[in-house]
Amino acid sequence: MEKITIDGPKTPIGFFSSVWKGIEYVNTHPGVLVIPVLLDAFLWFGPHLSIFTLVNPIIDSMTSSAISNPANVPMIEALKLAAEKFNLFSLLAFIPLVPPSLMSGALPDQTPLGNPLVLPLTNWLVVLLLAAGLIVCSLLIGSVYWVWAGGAARAEPWSWRDALGRWARTILMMFLMCTAFFMLTLVFILPILFIISMIALSAPEIGAILSQLFFFLGGGFVFWLILFFMFSMHGTVLYRDGVTAAVWNSVNTSRWMYPVSIWIPLLLILLNFLTSSIWSLAPDDSWAGAVGVLGNAYTSSVVVVASMAYYIDKRRWIDEVRTYLETRMAGKTPPGAA
Repeated sequence: MEKITIDGPKTPIGFFSSVWKGIEYVNTHPGVLVIPVLLDAFLWFGPHLSIFTLVNPIIDSMTSSAISNPANVPMIEALKLAAEKFNLFSLLAFIPLVPPSLMSGALPDQTPLGNPLVLPLTNWLVVLLLAAGLIVCSLLIGSVYWVWAGGAARAEPWSWRDALGRWARTILMMFLMCTAFFMLTLVFILPILFIISMIALSAPEIGAILSQLFFFLGGGFVFWLILFFMFSMHGTVLYRDGVTAAVWNSVNTSRWMYPVSIWIPLLLILLNFLTSSIWSLAPDDSWAGAVGVLGNAYTSSVVVVASMAYYIDKRRWIDEVRTYLETRMAGKTPPGAA
């Protein structure tokens, strides 16, 4: 009888292969850099919306209270400096990589052309309304960026009809994921923090211990959830999955080969953090910052597209494994048998 050898499904790509594919796809689709570059140019050279007038009385009150505890003064000074530099327009990129932005975190207060125009806000209601509007704009802009990045990862011919269909689904998925995270914070995190604060008032030592436990355990749990649901966006952008299918495929993709599979997203996040730190070294008032803007747009886009390449190959592998197992159970020769 002829002997049959079965190779089985090809192992999914790893970290370096994913990054290389990201570099290849971004190099052949440079249009994906347009949105990050334009956004950072606006946050750098455009007008700044300042809330310092509103928060300065609060900071002054904290400074007066810190006279009895000088150890808190450096923290208050750092808070004041951050409030002076804060630009409400930075909420246009309030979620990392959606869309990528260097200046939203750097909060530049100078430009090579001089100081930017600063528009002070003096009404908290106006601030809240503007913040809500900017967050919505961020999701709209970010969804366009992700659809373009998905087109680069799929390496398919451009189609306006296809892009609009994916854009609508991507917007819905972004809103639902942000709403779910907000509800998680409102229902679980805030009540726990309130209880810990009440305990800390009567027993500071116990409150400090509980705070540290909550920070490590609660933060780790939230990060673990994000890793399982983060590919929901990928399914919508790349495969036009509906909300339920996108979430299920994200959980399923992360579940297969767990915990090995989560190291790829972790390494990509670390890569983006390291490269962004390097690009942010240029002074605000130097044209060298333009190199940082372009560099960050490129490396961040490579990370985004690399994560999509990894997701595409991981779904390919899962489908091949299922077909392989089903054909073996059915007593047939699996695909790849020689």
